[in-house]
Amino acid sequence: MQSVDTTAGVTLARMTLKLDTALDYSLGGSLSKSILAISVIIGMAFYLRRRRAMKSHSVGNTIGDLCTTVTLILALTLGTLRWLEFTIVGSVVASDFTQDYIAAHALRQGVSLYSSPLKNFAAEQLHFDIMKIQPEVFNFHPPFNALLFLPFSFVPHPWAFISWNIIATLAYAVLIYGLLEAYGIATFRTLQLGTLLLIWEPFVGNIALGQVSTVLALLIIGGFLLLERRERPVAAGLMFGLATLIKLFPGLIFLYLLFRRHWRCAGIMAVTVSSGLALTLVVIGSADIFYYLRDLLPEHVRAFAPYPFNISIESVVRTLLEKSRFSVPIVAAPAAVQGLTLLLNSFLLLGLCLLARRYPGPENAENLFVLFCLTMLLISPITWPHTCLVILFPMAMLWHDGLRLGQRNAWRVLLVILILFAIPDRALLKEAIASYPLTPVPWYSMLGLKLGFFGLLILWATFYRRLVAVRPHD
Repeated sequence: MQSVDTTAGVTLARMTLKLDTALDYSLGGSLSKSILAISVIIGMAFYLRRRRAMKSHSVGNTIGDLCTTVTLILALTLGTLRWLEFTIVGSVVASDFTQDYIAAHALRQGVSLYSSPLKNFAAEQLHFDIMKIQPEVFNFHPPFNALLFLPFSFVPHPWAFISWNIIATLAYAVLIYGLLEAYGIATFRTLQLGTLLLIWEPFVGNIALGQVSTVLALLIIGGFLLLERRERPVAAGLMFGLATLIKLFPGLIFLYLLFRRHWRCAGIMAVTVSSGLALTLVVIGSADIFYYLRDLLPEHVRAFAPYPFNISIESVVRTLLEKSRFSVPIVAAPAAVQGLTLLLNSFLLLGLCLLARRYPGPENAENLFVLFCLTMLLISPITWPHTCLVILFPMAMLWHDGLRLGQRNAWRVLLVILILFAIPDRALLKEAIASYPLTPVPWYSMLGLKLGFFGLLILWATFYRRLVAVRPHD
């Protein structure tokens, strides 16, 4: 049995788990002081390099540079502390990463990736010393993920988790810089302000859980930039296909490619998905694949669709019409949940297809692709806030329009989206439960936890208006 325990890691984890908030560190600690000192050195190095390169040394420019440098220092310090905390704690407890990790182990041992065989195998293989009650490890992820995480299964769980978080963070940094560079706003100040995204809740959630969302966002957004900016359909198709194999909902991008008549990219994407499924079939076997599609996916939706942190259309419908262990509905009509969800999802998808047919030109590509990304998040049965890192794409577009074109509305929408996704949903849930200690949480309080859902709707409406403002391609 692999004992998931390291002396330093468990000591820090035990200390950290007693804290109420993720940032409740003592600033007098040696680690905090060291990180702050390094951040100051990095910030001052950027500032001095900026001052040497500038032709104008006006008071306004100096104050602006100092403000963004202070922002950089604070964001780097707090972001690094949170990264270390959640990475070290996550390495010695069960998380979403553990599902893929133990599935890869099971694959190597010839054990089923799902249900009781995996749960029993995980209990035999892993023991989390820090956790008094050992968790039951279930796997709800697609079979392909076991292949993806196979290399990590050859190292102990703590080091595998830390290694994955390093990869995820690098993917996040590459994604942010790539977007700023693509839209011509990779300036001194925007790069410094961009470090605030290190403490943005969707990224923090991704690191805490060891999720794949940063890599997924890089594949989706990177694929679009390669396709539409650099005209590399093969590379883009490979990236879209890999994203679909990791999570099913990026498959909606295939429709975007068809409407935009990117036949070669669509073909490569289809071949990539087919090849990945064929490889999964050969290596894992048909039993696990069919079990995942026939039994596990419906069970996953049933268990997590009404969850407070789920921000999909289906979750909102269930909150309004179906009683759950979390809340009471406005009207108890559970029989209408699936029908209404299907109706709303179909209406949104049909409307998007009509827009794609009317505005298929290259001048509409960015806005249309954003709408496809937002739609796939909304109509997916389960969408967590950390899954929404793909909205960095429309955020970069809004930042460009506000900075280069002086559009105040773009600034307003960008600020609203940043705030809606920055509020910790777990803190909101704690407050909601505390407000109703003797009765179930009412539906309107539960909807208040789904701020990300309203953020997605705001973005959808914003980019719909941007799309229809462009003259249709003849």
